[in-house]
Amino acid sequence: MNAWLSADFGLSRTLAKVICLAALFGIGTIVFEFLTGGIPLGWAALIGALPFAFAADTPPERIVRAVLSGLTAYSTAIAACSTQAASRSPAFTPRAPPSAASMAARIPVMSAG
Repeated sequence: MNAWLSADFGLSRTLAKVICLAALFGIGTIVFEFLTGGIPLGWAALIGALPFAFAADTPPERIVRAVLSGLTAYSTAIAACSTQAASRSPAFTPRAPPSAASMAARIPVMSAG
């Protein structure tokens, strides 16, 4: 996959690896999201830890590009997995809006007396 990203999109091999690994990290995180709330923690981990993966003499622009690419891949993977999971969940099945008659039947009527 790294070679495909490098060849088709003109990305460096390092950036292609960052994108692939960040996307895999995003997929893994969405699995645990409903239990732990890990999406913000994942963003913080990418922002905080990814710059340490580069050598000290790496230009800051390259680090910023890698972090932004990683965040984009991570967030895209989460959105893709969330959309897929939501489309299969019975809680997200579309329902017809209630009719006026059914809503009127729910209004409590107070009797005089």
